[in-house]
Amino acid sequence: MAVKQASELFLTLLVLVLIHSTTAANWRSGHATHYGPYPSVPAQSEFGYLPNDVGVGCSTGEPGGDPRWNDILSKGVYQNPVYNQTVWPKQATVAVSEAVYASTPADKTRVCFQKVRIKSRVNGVELEAFIVDFCPAVGCNWSQEERGNNVDLYGEYTWKALGGEDGGGMLAVDIVWPDGLGLDSGRGSGLAGIVIAAIVVSCLAFLATLGWAIWWHVKRRRSLAAFEAQKSNWTPAAPGAGVDSSAGPVTPPPVALTSA
Repeated sequence: MAVKQASELFLTLLVLVLIHSTTAANWRSGHATHYGPYPSVPAQSEFGYLPNDVGVGCSTGEPGGDPRWNDILSKGVYQNPVYNQTVWPKQATVAVSEAVYASTPADKTRVCFQKVRIKSRVNGVELEAFIVDFCPAVGCNWSQEERGNNVDLYGEYTWKALGGEDGGGMLAVDIVWPDGLGLDSGRGSGLAGIVIAAIVVSCLAFLATLGWAIWWHVKRRRSLAAFEAQKSNWTPAAPGAGVDSSAGPVTPPPVALTSA
């Protein structure tokens, strides 16, 4: 019973660790840049969006704006003090490279308005953002190797929430992409691979130990059963039984005498 309980506990812990390691493996290393309104540095600021405009690159171009884009705006907007006729959403949004779309020209239906999780490696802040725009695979300001793993944050406040500073630059982040998106899917997952390998080795070692324990337990039970069976066939001696005295007294063997 103790062996069974121990194995059940181990398997439960193994499942929990595997779930955690699988989740951790979804994070991929990348960088973030920023674009859009930046009130603190007017020279860096862009216009923002006109209310009821068609919106972003992912929009369908429908009159009055794409319903999905309008839904993002409905969560609240910031007024752009530099260009006070424009706004930008409080909900974090990002642009990505066409390299993320795995096709050129971009297949927007696979990517647009999907969510990504972004975690800063500067201050540990994590947030959720919608993909709403893209840049050509050959025209982004990132190196070719990074285009499948980077995001361009829209607006000053999202940039600063993740630890970005005035003046632009790049911010080290980890990103969880929707399934099937992005390049270099193994990037950032080396530690997860080591963890999974360690789990597999530990599991095999445990199974080997458990197998040996079961074999030793069965062997011991069989030995005890054989001993009990042999013991049951013994005939107990009668009380007081000893050497057979019916043959008369026992004569000791002669002792040879030697002369002095």
